[in-house]
Amino acid sequence: MIKDLQVAYEKVINQTDGKIILDNYELKEGLYVKINPHLTLQSNQLEESNRVMVIRKKSELDATAWSLKDWFLPRDIYCSAISANKFVDTKTKKIHSTNFLSLFMKLDTFIADDPQKEKQSKKNKFLLESEWRDYIHKFYTIKLPAADQKLRAITGYEALKKWLDSEKRNNMRKCNLDFLLNNSSDLIQWIHQLKSNYKVKNYIRLFFEADEEIYEREYHIYVYPSIFLNNDFNVENKESIYGVPSYNIGLNSKKPYLRFRTKKSEVPLLVTPEEAALRKNLFSWLQAQKPFAVHQIAEGNLFGENDKKKANETIHLRLDGSGVINYYEKMPFSRGSQLDKPFFLENIIKAKEWVDKTHYEIAENRDPILNPLSLMQVTSQLFFKNYLHPSMLYDEPKIKAGIFPGEMLNSFFNSRQALYDFFFKGTDFTLRPMIDHLSQTLIEIQLLKTVNGISIGNLGQAYNLRLAWLRFFNIDGSETKVQTLTELVNGLKEKFSQKRVVELDTDQEFYFTAGQLAYYLLSQSETKKKNFGLFEGILRAKKPSMLMRQLDDLFMTYSHAISIGNVTFKNAFAALQAYPKGKQMIQNEERDYLMAGILSDNIFFQKIELQAQKAGE
Repeated sequence: MIKDLQVAYEKVINQTDGKIILDNYELKEGLYVKINPHLTLQSNQLEESNRVMVIRKKSELDATAWSLKDWFLPRDIYCSAISANKFVDTKTKKIHSTNFLSLFMKLDTFIADDPQKEKQSKKNKFLLESEWRDYIHKFYTIKLPAADQKLRAITGYEALKKWLDSEKRNNMRKCNLDFLLNNSSDLIQWIHQLKSNYKVKNYIRLFFEADEEIYEREYHIYVYPSIFLNNDFNVENKESIYGVPSYNIGLNSKKPYLRFRTKKSEVPLLVTPEEAALRKNLFSWLQAQKPFAVHQIAEGNLFGENDKKKANETIHLRLDGSGVINYYEKMPFSRGSQLDKPFFLENIIKAKEWVDKTHYEIAENRDPILNPLSLMQVTSQLFFKNYLHPSMLYDEPKIKAGIFPGEMLNSFFNSRQALYDFFFKGTDFTLRPMIDHLSQTLIEIQLLKTVNGISIGNLGQAYNLRLAWLRFFNIDGSETKVQTLTELVNGLKEKFSQKRVVELDTDQEFYFTAGQLAYYLLSQSETKKKNFGLFEGILRAKKPSMLMRQLDDLFMTYSHAISIGNVTFKNAFAALQAYPKGKQMIQNEERDYLMAGILSDNIFFQKIELQAQKAGE
């Protein structure tokens, strides 16, 4: 994952001459001062407007400050420490810069504003003015040369080693040190004055004027020996040194189980200092990004590269805003903007849905769905109670009783990768095998856990969506099921309206009719308080005889509300009682028709409505 991103990131660095690093680097809050060591301090002070810049949160810079920012920004990158554990000033950590070209210190630990605090210097971690000259002298003459020795100790980098001993470098270091020591008192007073005038409480960052190329050399002198996570694992050959990168790898003595015990190398990855530095810049870019999810982007375009050769190669990426990659996957193809074929959501079972807050009527067939995200929205609404979002892989919905129960959350976890694969990658290999069981389970969960009383809402449309998914994937038996349900929905009302003995012909007819009767009987309840799970006894029946027993009990409970002249009801109930039950168990297929009967437009209410219309005429 990181290797793939690293390769793409390096290409963009080369193409933009490093501009991507600058564009995604943010200066820390604080006071930035540019010093010309060849001028007097007073001359530098007179040019304050062209030498001093303040960075604050959410504050715009003027034109002069923008020009200064362009100067400070690359130099700040080249002078910043890899981490707090890798300061050159390792013991006290008062100086945070890494070379002789700069001086970074926190203002609140720099020099005490109040001389009375001198006695409390150790407690408050202040550098006293009397200590400052000695401290700076040691940093330049002892600590920085000790850091230089680290580069001399590793293989390669002859050009940098030559620069280490060059007369020009030694003269620059001496010039900068002399400026700090000779002007220490006045410089400290100026910094206090700047701190007061600009009301800054963060960092003071002094930079000595030098070419950017020289800053970059000093950066490499510091970085290459210090960039690795732990030098104990370094390996050298005649050409270079290899070590464990500092980013995206955790390895220390407290976690020995992370080491490889059966391989020649104990660590999972060894890279050159250049590659480790590249990885550092990559993670700086990642940390600069706000939280985002890219569900499909051309591999080269993530960093702004436009590589037409890889136009069809895509990556799926999720960042959390702190440089952590929650999800990454590289695909050798891209998903189109439309589905491979139209998705038809038709009202097969004549289900009702809420058109608005006051109208609940037979749903119309929807226009063909072509956009995968539109289909995801419909699936989220009807299957997952609007809890299925584009962030499905890494955002976990919360259980909400009566709306999003724990059973639905389990189905969400089991299917989210498959759903993501379909909606965002355009592949159906993972979703196709599970769609039958998944859709049936989600509808059953809603019937048992989210339906208040008999208020099924748009759940009938969820069943139509199930049928649409089965037909879309051309699941075996899907067309036969649709044809059977169509015949049942359109034919049962007329069949049971006849004034003669009626018989059921198939198991599908039996279970569908049982669902219709169950809904009708439960609807006769006059209690004002409707509970969840009214359909549980019907749906949990394991055998046809147990199902019939549940219906008998419901009839005994609500028979007082049913007219003795209701021919349709009497024919249907008698046909159910007469149908041979057998001893077989109720399987998913039979339960599917049972749910379809519950959710489709109820034929017994249709008869009552028809009789009312005739009476009105």
